[in-house]
Amino acid sequence: MSKQLLKEIHESGKETIILFYADWCGHCKDLKPQLKEFVSYKKFNYLEIDSDSETELQNLFDVKYLPTLVLIKEGNAKVIDSPMKIHKLINENGK
Repeated sequence: MSKQLLKEIHESGKETIILFYADWCGHCKDLKPQLKEFVSYKKFNYLEIDSDSETELQNLFDVKYLPTLVLIKEGNAKVIDSPMKIHKLINENGK
């Protein structure tokens, strides 16, 4: 799945945010509603990846903490692996 997914993201040319989460992660649950509003306002592609079931993608982006965001823009990926940094991104770049 990971190679096909990355190919589709690259071909779309659209900025993409990938959220790596787990159902047991409290920070992930708190973050999802804000993040969904943020990406709909910014018109990003948005994907949620369950890190418990998608280990190949988790390894590809070297995800060690949850939640983790991967921002993909112009073929470059930036990993944000701290809830505080994710909230800062949303608050500084939101509406």
